[in-house]
Parts: sequence; C-alpha cells; structure tokens
Amino acid sequence: MAVPAPDDAGEMAGDLTGVYAAERLDLGACERLLERTSLGRVVLSVGCLPAALPVHVNVTQGHVLVGCPPGPIRDAAERGDVVSVEVDGEELDGATWSVLVTGVARIVADSDPLRDVARHDRLARAIERGAVLVAVPLTHVAGERTEWSIQI
Repeated sequence: MAVPAPDDAGEMAGDLTGVYAAERLDLGACERLLERTSLGRVVLSVGCLPAALPVHVNVTQGHVLVGCPPGPIRDAAERGDVVSVEVDGEELDGATWSVLVTGVARIVADSDPLRDVARHDRLARAIERGAVLVAVPLTHVAGERTEWSIQI
C-alpha cells in the first residue's frame, strides 16, 4: 500500500489511522502457544546487564525446559537465579503473540523425571550434543496477542 505524500501544510493527505488491539492471554492459551514453539530466549542478567539468549525450549509438567550450552544460563541455573523465558510468534492473520514465563531456574539432574521427558522430545538432539538441561517452572506466566491494522 502506498503512503500518501504530505500536502503543502506538511500533513498527510488521506489521513491513515492505526488501530492497535491487545488481548491478554489466559494460562491455557499461553501453555498452548508454548507447546507450539521450539525456539525462545532466556532473559537474564549477565554482569548486571540484561541479556536475551536464544535457546531451544519445550513445555512439560509445569516447566519450560531449555537446552543450552555451558555459559550464562547454566551459571544462572546453578545459582538458582530468577530468569524469564520468552517465546513469540505470528498468526496467519498477521496478529503477533508473546508469552513470558518467569521462575527460578535449576539444572535438571539425571535422576529427575523431566530428564526422561527431554530424552524423547525435540531437546534430545541438544542433550546428545552436550547441552545442559535447565528447567524454569511456570511460576509466573503472562501472554499477549496484538493486532495492528491501518484504516484509511
């Protein structure tokens, strides 16, 4: 769509009006969106600065499981830091969505039942390649679906 050129007064001819609609998502909708995705970001503090690091994710048994190489995420999980896991996407109608899970990160031990789940899902390849499995409980979950449309 072509954007109208400014008229002599500097205003846009054929005024475009944007409509923004945001819808909060309930826990069930957030969990369904989490189950659909395999890529997200862990948001944490690294050297007192915010960082958002890409990771493979899976949601199961009330936790987001994250496959990550040794590094800041593993360090945070070993300390029991509060981290957030964020995933987002776009729907066929152009709407976007985002889900943010916040909780205390922990390393998943070999004897933990979550480890068995991860061996049979999309994180298995990451684990085989030496990734550390980190669990973040669904302590606080927030999600939003947004739409932006332009009306002439």
